[in-house]
Amino acid sequence: MDAHKFFVEKMRFHLKEKSALVFVGWFFDGSTKDHTLSVYLDQEQLPLEIIINQGAEVRQKYIRSINEIEEEVVGIITLPEDWNAHKALRIEATYQGEVSKAYAISVGKLCKLERETSHYIENCHRGEGKVTVTGWCMADGEIKLDILDAGKQPITSQVEHYYRKDLGSIFPECAADAKPGFLVQAEVPDGQAGAFYLKMSNGANTTITRLKKWDDGTKLQFVMEKAGDTVRYL
Repeated sequence: MDAHKFFVEKMRFHLKEKSALVFVGWFFDGSTKDHTLSVYLDQEQLPLEIIINQGAEVRQKYIRSINEIEEEVVGIITLPEDWNAHKALRIEATYQGEVSKAYAISVGKLCKLERETSHYIENCHRGEGKVTVTGWCMADGEIKLDILDAGKQPITSQVEHYYRKDLGSIFPECAADAKPGFLVQAEVPDGQAGAFYLKMSNGANTTITRLKKWDDGTKLQFVMEKAGDTVRYL
């Protein structure tokens, strides 16, 4: 049965529909054939729309996985108005009549997730008096990006946004001309110590994350060259 389980890579709130959740995942055997998924909020089954991504981009995305992933699943869950009055949400996978629990999250954690901006930090580099951060972030509307110093004060000097081909399939609701990819820089004296943070502000929602993925400068060029190609985001 393990070979037919479903793995959820990411769960997030829909960018536009605030009463909807979106998850991305895949079956361990790499295919959706003979598989079904069901979603429950406590004991109430919820409406679920499934989108199947296939082709070279999916295979490239999971090329480093131990499994040969041919199909990626994007699920859109419609929540009831009183969803935050419940206890937990779970996803069940069924294969040839056998049911297994694939994923579960408490409503408390969903409430926290609702306030977060979907993002991924791909690379952080420090050198030549600058801190440079690359990655992507998604929200409904404009996102203001800032690098913060150890005292969480903004020190940003440059922000660039660019198109990301690899994100369109997993954010089906985003605008076709969206530019979620980013490069953010800040002027920092070479001897300055302490932590740095990235702040992402979108309306009433603000997410601050500590920068940890530091490199020696070789990976930054690779990330920039691959920004328009298919790169696994998790």
